[in-house]
Amino acid sequence: MKRRVLYGVLFAVLAGCSAGALASVSGLSDGLAQLERRQFESAYATLMPEAEKGNPRAALEVGKLLLTGRGVAKDEAAAVKWLLVAADSGNRDAQYMLGAMSVEGIGLPKDSQVALTWLSKAAAQGDARAKTALGILMQSAGPGSQHTEQAARWFERAAASGEPEAQRRWALMLASGRGVAKNEGEALKWFKKAAVAGDVEAQRNLGIMLSTGKGVTGGKPDFAEAARWYGLAAKKGDAKAQYGLGILYAKGQGVAPDQEKALILYRMAATQGLATAEYAVGLAYAYGRGTAQNDVKAADWFEAAAQQGVVRAQYNLALMLEAGRGRPVDTVAASKWFLMAAEKGLREAQYNMGYHYAEGKGVPRDQGKAVFWYEKAAAAGDVKAQYNLGMLYLNGVNGKADDEKAAFFYRMAAGAGYGPAMYRLAVLYEEGRGVKQSYQLAGEWYERADLAAKVKIDEAMKKNPHPFVQRTLQVPDDLNQSSDKLAGH
Repeated sequence: MKRRVLYGVLFAVLAGCSAGALASVSGLSDGLAQLERRQFESAYATLMPEAEKGNPRAALEVGKLLLTGRGVAKDEAAAVKWLLVAADSGNRDAQYMLGAMSVEGIGLPKDSQVALTWLSKAAAQGDARAKTALGILMQSAGPGSQHTEQAARWFERAAASGEPEAQRRWALMLASGRGVAKNEGEALKWFKKAAVAGDVEAQRNLGIMLSTGKGVTGGKPDFAEAARWYGLAAKKGDAKAQYGLGILYAKGQGVAPDQEKALILYRMAATQGLATAEYAVGLAYAYGRGTAQNDVKAADWFEAAAQQGVVRAQYNLALMLEAGRGRPVDTVAASKWFLMAAEKGLREAQYNMGYHYAEGKGVPRDQGKAVFWYEKAAAAGDVKAQYNLGMLYLNGVNGKADDEKAAFFYRMAAGAGYGPAMYRLAVLYEEGRGVKQSYQLAGEWYERADLAAKVKIDEAMKKNPHPFVQRTLQVPDDLNQSSDKLAGH
């Protein structure tokens, strides 16, 4: 389990007063008062004699001071000794701390079984933090359904006790259907409870659900309320909330449209390294939204997002490198980025890789690889890839023509309404190549392609000995709410 998971909760305990009742012992009362006044050195000197007498509360506070090095030299081993005194006497704060320390490896070896023992003791006394920690421990135990269901039960119990983190985690499980039946309405309710309590991730996730209508009665998005919750989380520095709020400003959903505000918010998130925000900043510069159009800055931001694996950013950067927009023309680098996006399933990138291999742009000419990538794009519905496959098979792949395959791909593109493919299919029917000769079908396809289009295509074919269709540069605006994935640990 990552060290940060329980770290914040653990040191929230260290920073505040314990849950146990105040004792009547004068030395303990004086020591606690000194802690309140942040007189840590005096508090340590006052509390140590009480701890040595076996007072659980004094032992707890001495352990906390030793663990943090406040008022005394930091000594994790000594801290564990006094926390054990308090825990063995039934102090639930000490039990929780020992459990969390065993998870994180603070003063104790990392040991999930020891952690489970101490956290279970604290949870049995009603400690909501321990219940939350047990849920996290179950989640980290493995992907099995049994562990997931146990985690859900612990989060539900802790959520009912009012623990905001547990409420958020319980909501995430309800929203995703992990370990419990999916219930977006209940998820929305629990996100709101945690959000009202100030949990930043819950505020952001509440914004996500409201902006997409998930869990909302009638399924209609409530953009205004989404903007309010996004805004609260964004002010606290949550990058994903800043990005989500930026989208609302860009689209004028729930707020007045304001491209400049959108860009400010995108930048805030991008400077924290949020890849989707980096891509959004790139789009803003590419289109001149909220700022002057600037291809160089657009390419810079696309590259930053591309390096983090944003597929559209990889594709757009490749387009800009191919066309010399914001970067010198570099077909080798363009091919590299097209390939990355193509391997992740982006149809447009698959088409471009097919074209690059067919024409030898940035890569060695290779008809076999051209066919491979064209077929990937064609299977995803790309009509130009279907058409180019028809051309390849008609003219011969590696010296071997296949009229039947050519007809197959022309028919596929023609059926999708692509005019040049209609014309080519008509020619095949007229000549009986790859299909049974039929002047009637040829006439029908010629008619659909239109005589005027036929003339234009004939003229284009004479001018271009390599009649492949290449995409024109287009930076697609596919900026969408990343709301289908709720965020959480």
